[in-house]
Amino acid sequence: MIIAYVILLRGINVGGKNKIAMTELKRRLEEQGFENVTTYIQSGNVILKSDLDAPTVAHKIETMLTEKFTLDSALIRVLALTRQQLQAVVDNRPDGFGDEPETYHSDVIFLMGIDAAQAMPVFNPREGVDKVWPGDG
Repeated sequence: MIIAYVILLRGINVGGKNKIAMTELKRRLEEQGFENVTTYIQSGNVILKSDLDAPTVAHKIETMLTEKFTLDSALIRVLALTRQQLQAVVDNRPDGFGDEPETYHSDVIFLMGIDAAQAMPVFNPREGVDKVWPGDG
């Protein structure tokens, strides 16, 4: 099973850019032969089932997005993760991360084409408020 996170580089449905209705995205993914397609709010995050490998799923979705939707950006990138890969992210999270969702917001950022050491300087956490951890892998 492949779990695909659909990520548009300039964001999907953010700031009026790359607007895609999740119902339409779901319909188009099902037309591509993906099964059990579930979208998450207006985020562009998708969980689906496929017998294809992760790189093939990503490529197939990238192609479909540029062919079926009018987007503000010609550069569309999709990250596809297997269920095991996504579970490893959850299993290897820092102690306490995500344990108090009513009190703290916890976000995961997946990097594409850049490693954590290169990305970490970009983050500017507020001292005493925010914490940033690089993941493992």
